[in-house]
Amino acid sequence: TENVVSDVDFDEQLATFKANDEYLETKLPAIQYKTSMNEFTWDMAEEHITFKSEVDKPGILTSTHPDKDSLEFNGGDAFYDLKTDELKVSGVPYVVSADAFIYPDSNYLEIGRGGAMATLKNAQIIADTLNKYHVINRATVDVIGRREYKASGFYEYNIGDKEQEIEFENVVGQPFGKGAWDERP
Repeated sequence: TENVVSDVDFDEQLATFKANDEYLETKLPAIQYKTSMNEFTWDMAEEHITFKSEVDKPGILTSTHPDKDSLEFNGGDAFYDLKTDELKVSGVPYVVSADAFIYPDSNYLEIGRGGAMATLKNAQIIADTLNKYHVINRATVDVIGRREYKASGFYEYNIGDKEQEIEFENVVGQPFGKGAWDERP
């Protein structure tokens, strides 16, 4: 990261960093993400970094992995374990992948080495980001990238005042249409 004010205490093995500008980009190469979270604390002894965002301005996390298509989402705070290269992010309202909003359970998700997002359990998928026509509840979701996810869950199929669900075991969100993969909508 660059352009921060810091206080490093080697006796206490604690360092704090805060951005000098409104926007800060911190690269996390082991997990192939970058974040705009503008304040963080490095606990050298425990080998972890705690990122904080302002309440009214969540941080942006963006994948730098070439196969994730710049997957991006907002997060409130994050905890990065330097021993395991795992990032635990809270305050995630949703992730957009393949024209769907994916709402993680408890607004929480984890990212591991190489940018792999842990499988989301008990998530909700609302497909068709424009009209929000399709809802899948209690979903298990593997977000592969900005343009693809795989899931299973229970599709809401309500008729009038009768609420019902259909279990879907193989939901695939991906680009469609003619042409090269990276040119499809």
